[in-house]
Amino acid sequence: FIIKANYMFYKLAVRLSNQWDWFVSFCLYAILFLTPPLFFPWTYHQVIWNKQFLLIFLMLVAFVAWLIKGIIKSELVYTKSYFNIFLTGLVLSAFISALFSKAPYVSLLGLTGAEINSFLNTLGFALLFFLLSVVGLNRKKLAIGFLVSSLIVFLIGILQIFGVWLFPFDFTKSL
Repeated sequence: FIIKANYMFYKLAVRLSNQWDWFVSFCLYAILFLTPPLFFPWTYHQVIWNKQFLLIFLMLVAFVAWLIKGIIKSELVYTKSYFNIFLTGLVLSAFISALFSKAPYVSLLGLTGAEINSFLNTLGFALLFFLLSVVGLNRKKLAIGFLVSSLIVFLIGILQIFGVWLFPFDFTKSL
């Protein structure tokens, strides 16, 4: 009975880990496809905050899903590389720098246009790099998704240069 129960638990764990793998991959593809064209017209900063929120939220969800998958399978697999050491050093130095700055809130989270230089963004991109190196994604699909998304943004920009406004919002009409 114990062997059968352990085998059933093992089969369930493998099936669940495959679903968590799919979920992590979906989050990473969503980040790379949705980030370039994303904007919401009803927020204060229509472009920057939304992209940062999407990146941070989906990265945290993907990272937690990757951790859950590792717990279910009883193994956390990561790639040993010098890049990970440098990346850890970069994140730690950005965190220490943000803590001891004259405006730690702005340095940690960003505020009114300084979001791109915040520690939160550095952490988000570091997690993105880490998960892309750990999760075996199809590089061709990643490149195609990012290029299609960027092409959409490019075409919208070209149309706006020639006076064709696809969106009725005031902030989209400023060049």
